[in-house]
Formats: sequence, structure tokens, C-alpha cells
Amino acid sequence: MRTAVTETSRAAHRSLSVRDYLQPKEAAVMKLFTDHSITLTRKQISKLLNARFPDEYDINVVTGRVGSLMAKPTPRLVVRGYWKDPKTHKEQELLGMPPPMPKVQEPLFPELAVA
Repeated sequence: MRTAVTETSRAAHRSLSVRDYLQPKEAAVMKLFTDHSITLTRKQISKLLNARFPDEYDINVVTGRVGSLMAKPTPRLVVRGYWKDPKTHKEQELLGMPPPMPKVQEPLFPELAVA
């Protein structure tokens, strides 16, 4: 069966991202979160990554990567609280991995279960 699909539509379909794939900078952000108890602000993430990779992870890069990690169908990062910056006196979001799912709920949501 032939369908009338333009080449641009085919190219767009082929370029769809693979499920659970993280871009290199997203993966670098996620490497900081080794445990569910770790919470960091965007500014702290930027400072930690700039210590490893100088001038590669300014606050704007980190904000974009954090936004994409929070917007995924299965979010990799969530807001876990707030922290008041002593210099600016403004609240900043504390980001962390989503809390682990209770074992009782795993059969209900197998796609969210942590392996």
C-alpha cells in the first residue's frame, strides 16, 4: 500500500529520538545525581559541572538541560523543594531525581519502576 508522505515527513520521523536516550550534556547533569537524596539548584549544578568542564556549562546551558530532563515523558528530574539564596534572597528550586516508587505500586506502573 502506497501513501502520500513527503520526504520531509519521513526525515522528521527518522529523526525522532530514541526512548530513554540522553544527550551528552543531559547525561553530564544526571551524573551529579547518584542518589535519590541529592538535591541541587541550577546554580550549584552549573558550578559543579564547570569545575570538571571549564566554560562549557554556564547557567543558561544548565537551565536548558534541566528543563528538558524535567519535561521528558518519564521525568528524570523533579522539583524536590526550595532554597533561599543568601546573596539574592530569592527562592531557588531544589532539583533531584523523582522519589522511588513504593513497591506496592510497581505492578500498576511498570514503565515508571526503577530497575
